[in-house]
Amino acid sequence: MILNPDPTTRYTIKDIRAHPWYNQVEPNEKKGIILGKDQIPVTTKIMELLNKDYGIDIDKCEQDVKKNKFNDLTTSYYLISKRKERAGIFRQQYKDELKQMMLGKKKK
Repeated sequence: MILNPDPTTRYTIKDIRAHPWYNQVEPNEKKGIILGKDQIPVTTKIMELLNKDYGIDIDKCEQDVKKNKFNDLTTSYYLISKRKERAGIFRQQYKDELKQMMLGKKKK
């Protein structure tokens, strides 16, 4: 039913989430970063990688990331950081920085 090509008879997300099979395991949905609202942690190693591999100006990129700008620098930074996170590289450092950021946000 999920892969049914007919949209009128295909399960919706609501149907899937209500299905007993889906509810056998408690969902572990992770809270993400909302671009433009939450600040992305700046990782020196990723900045150095962007500079070395792509010639990106580290200072400009860091400023734009901290200001939550939407441009080629911040997109490159975000995509590289996500790729490294999925690969497990810098994972602990990224998690620690994200945790610090979220704790600082709650204090306000």
